[in-house]
Amino acid sequence: MRIEWSSTANKDALSIIEYISEDDPVSALALIEAIEEGLEAVAELPEMGRIVPEFMIPSIRELIIKEHYRVIYEIRTEVILVSTIRHARRKPLT
Repeated sequence: MRIEWSSTANKDALSIIEYISEDDPVSALALIEAIEEGLEAVAELPEMGRIVPEFMIPSIRELIIKEHYRVIYEIRTEVILVSTIRHARRKPLT
């Protein structure tokens, strides 16, 4: 399946990467690579991520990247939409 990013997910990713890059550009690059690898796997097996507990809707799933980042995506007919990327310590989704 094809991966698409929402504008929110793009903003989230840029914000996270900019923040990490201030202190550790190498870690920021590693995070980008981990997110890309995770989404490549999701493109092949969309249901591999767990169902997001706040919603309990089977088409809304998440990958946990580097133990701290939640990549939340929605499985659609022909596309996987990356909705948001959040640090695990942030307030739960509503």
